[in-house]
Amino acid sequence: MGMVIPLDGPIHGVPLGDGNVRVSVEVPIKGEALLPIPIGDEIVTLRQAIGTHVAWPRNLVIVTNEKPKLKTPNASFKPMLPQNLYKMPLSVRFLLQFARTMREEKPLKVAIDSGVFGYEQETYLNKDDIIEFCSMEPLSTVCMTIYMRHLWSSLKKDHKDNLYGFADPSSFSHDSGKRDERSFALSVRLEKSKEQQLIFAPYNFGFHWVMVVINPYSDMVYYLDSLNPVDIDHGLKGVIDVALRMFNAQKGRNRKNAIWKIIQCPTQAGKVECGYYVMRFMKAIIEDPTILTRSKFNNQSYNQEEIDDVRVEWADLVETLLQDDVE
Repeated sequence: MGMVIPLDGPIHGVPLGDGNVRVSVEVPIKGEALLPIPIGDEIVTLRQAIGTHVAWPRNLVIVTNEKPKLKTPNASFKPMLPQNLYKMPLSVRFLLQFARTMREEKPLKVAIDSGVFGYEQETYLNKDDIIEFCSMEPLSTVCMTIYMRHLWSSLKKDHKDNLYGFADPSSFSHDSGKRDERSFALSVRLEKSKEQQLIFAPYNFGFHWVMVVINPYSDMVYYLDSLNPVDIDHGLKGVIDVALRMFNAQKGRNRKNAIWKIIQCPTQAGKVECGYYVMRFMKAIIEDPTILTRSKFNNQSYNQEEIDDVRVEWADLVETLLQDDVE
């Protein structure tokens, strides 16, 4: 049992072929049965094809309205929200299915333009990162980095990249080294910012993501946490404050301590959505910068469709990168 996917084009680099349709194999009745059209020597049985796309002769497809009672075929796919495979956006679902066929030893290399973090770099997205993202598991730093790359590309296309910049979370978050080293890394990024440019600086505690937005030239720091605490973590605040003092010293400015402003933001309902909320916060602020002046968002929480808005953007980008990597 599975689904017919109404898409043309090659499957795993091989043309679909006349008289064939693209099929997603979900639940094999006989796992060891041979595929009518195997994928090389690696995927030849139904069990091996679970979660991926294969070509199937059209005359051998029986279409019904019955949905298979899916038992998760891959132990790494454990949705943390009440969302099953059939409720996923199509692009996220297709990416999840493709990721299951990726080789562990060949991660996707992603180039990060110097305009994103102030210096060129490369990051590597592996199979588990993609599967965890599609399955709404805790967000990895590389997944956050790739979304910031997407936002910067969109801003540059609209000639708005002078309004917003991004700080690499892997350089100053909790597990990135000693506090002074993290502050210095952030100060270097701030030195490359433009006047009145807002710097998005997602911060990862190792178990929780929060959003920090910095205007270094006005010494303003906006803090958004989907758990909506009353106080700001002292360790995080120390890293940002020291980075701003370093920035001001480099610019020859004698300034007092930064002004911190807590923004009342949508509250996550579960335990793992924080990273996806931070992605949505960045998108929301770019669309409506007055959020930072109003002290709070209009909505109390995000529904799954609003979270999926950013997940689809991410999935579409990664699918394009994967296609370019194959070519």
